[in-house]
Amino acid sequence: MKTCTKCGQTKSLAEFRVDRQRPDGRGSWCKLRGGGHARCSR
Repeated sequence: MKTCTKCGQTKSLAEFRVDRQRPDGRGSWCKLRGGGHARCSR
């Protein structure tokens, strides 16, 4: 589980894009549903 820094909701890691530069391997914003963009789905 990880908290999105954009919306503040706690979501599963699968809902975050892969970012190998971050320590946990995931981006800080959750994915937009169905789009794969690095934007938050509210």
